[in-house]
This record gives sequence, C-alpha cells and structure tokens, in this order.
Amino acid sequence: MTMPAVLQPTSKRYGYSTSDKINKHPGHSINVKKERTLVVDSCTIYIIGVIHGLEREGERVRAAFRDFRPDCIALGIPAEDIDTIKKFADEGMEFDMLPEQECFFEHLSRYGRTSVPPPDLLASYNISVEEGIPIETLDMNDEEYAEVFTKKVSLISFIRNSRRNKKLVKMEFDAPTAEDFVDEWERRYNSMRQFKAIERAREKNMASSLVSLAGKYGRVLAVIPYQRFDGVVNSIEKA
Repeated sequence: MTMPAVLQPTSKRYGYSTSDKINKHPGHSINVKKERTLVVDSCTIYIIGVIHGLEREGERVRAAFRDFRPDCIALGIPAEDIDTIKKFADEGMEFDMLPEQECFFEHLSRYGRTSVPPPDLLASYNISVEEGIPIETLDMNDEEYAEVFTKKVSLISFIRNSRRNKKLVKMEFDAPTAEDFVDEWERRYNSMRQFKAIERAREKNMASSLVSLAGKYGRVLAVIPYQRFDGVVNSIEKA
C-alpha cells in the first residue's frame, strides 16, 4: 500500500493530505476507503476508518503498520475495551451481543467474512505486543460516556430510540458495498438529534485525544470506526 504524501502544514499547527481510496463499482455508488494523513506540530498521524467486524480490516491494519511504522497505535474505543480484547487474545472468550448488533453483523456478512471481536482491533492489539509499541485509546471511557448520555438524552428520547432500533432489526438493506451499508445503518440507528449529538461529542473527544498524543509521539497510526472518521478528521482540522 502506498502511503499518502504529507503536505507542508498550511498553518503553524496543522497540515494534512487526503487519500480517500475510491473503488468504482459498475452500476453502483462509489466505494470510499477512508484514509488520511495529518500533521500536528511535529507528529505525523495516519488515520484509517475501519468497519468493525469485517475480517479483511485486520489485514488492512497490518498493512498500514508495515508501511507507516508508527511509534504508537491509537484506537477509537474506550479504555475499558482494551482489557476485553486482551482477554480474547490471551484466553479466548465468547461475546454476547444485543439483537441490533447481531442484525448488523448478519447484514455485514453479505460483504465479506465477519468475526467478533473486530479483527482490526485484535490485529492492533497483537501488533502492539509483537512489536513492543504502546497502544492508546481515544474514545470516552464508560463514565464520561454515561455523563454525556445523561445530559443529552431524556427518558422519552431513550424510549423512542429503543422502539426505533427494535424496528431496525426487521428492516431490509440493499446497499451495494459494505461502506454504503454502514452509512445507511448509521443514518437509521442514530436518526434522532440527541443521539447524533452524542456521536459528535465522541468524535470531538477522539480528535482531542489524538492531538494530545501528538505531544508524546512522532508517528501515530489511528484506527477509527468508519462512521466516526469524517467527524474526527474535521474536528482536528478545525481546531
């Protein structure tokens, strides 16, 4: 994989180059692989947007690591999830999923082999162990998320959203690519304003965490959920 060239910063603090890989599917919409290189101060951050659950994303992370050779891998997950991934890698364990999560993976399997925990996260953890480099997390921890959720979502909104998501399990999806499916799922799953606000807060938190890591490392590989990629990049660029 050819890494995108890093442009000279357009301001004293930030510079960036784009590398959204576009694959055209005849008769269908354009399939975009989200990748971006950002420069924050003296740190180069290579961000990839991954679809959690697709097995091919694990190899994508490994390829990015081989080409970029980062000092650190940063994951768009809460800190508590690292222990779960470690237990799976070391001991193996079964994962319980909510009905809507099972539905998501069932639809996602149309586009390639799937597995849990997400192969991109497992690959990232294994690389950190194999190569002896630190792994960092970017998302809100459970306590922070609970605080944001409580502030933004009323009881009525929570009940309404729960009812909508129960209907989501019965809906049909006909997206031509995995990326299109994830975008459509996101629009339906977080259709209410209050829940969209939570996702924006998560994106800003990930962006802030990445900027903080730029003060500790020279090269950071950031593995971000596909749905959150644009918001994270935009937040860093606007900072």
